[in-house]
Amino acid sequence: AIDYRSVYMQGLIDEAAAGAMAQGAALLAWHASHRFCSKCGTQSQMRAGGYKRHCPNCGTEHFPRTDPVAIMLTATRDKCLLGRGRHFAPGMYSALAGFIEPGETIEAAVRRETLEEAGIRLGRVVYHASQPWPFPYSLMIGCFGEPLNEDIQADLNEL
Repeated sequence: AIDYRSVYMQGLIDEAAAGAMAQGAALLAWHASHRFCSKCGTQSQMRAGGYKRHCPNCGTEHFPRTDPVAIMLTATRDKCLLGRGRHFAPGMYSALAGFIEPGETIEAAVRRETLEEAGIRLGRVVYHASQPWPFPYSLMIGCFGEPLNEDIQADLNEL
């Protein structure tokens, strides 16, 4: 058996199938972790083809969540900032990324995460594209950021 991440990272399926896989993986993870009503504790029931759960005791309806994640490429004309997690395969690097906190704008999250992870302050932040990411139920919101400084101070606990 091969896990979702490997299927996606190895490009074993096309983009449309990857979106369907992300959707299915997110729903499976959500159902596995939300079997009981958060209001009264009764076991909930799947409804609407798996897109909601209903509590037979108190009537509360529960819906799948999507966690917004900012992923950013900080770049100048001739350089870009990449990070490397301890768990990465040899030679693998990634754009910096982090969850968007409640009440935070996408731009503020991009600036905060870049400062926390690399010590780089950003000026202009520009949205680029988004992509579902099924690990377990995130929406990656891609942005470009323009650095105001270049003295990287990596926080290895953040990467």
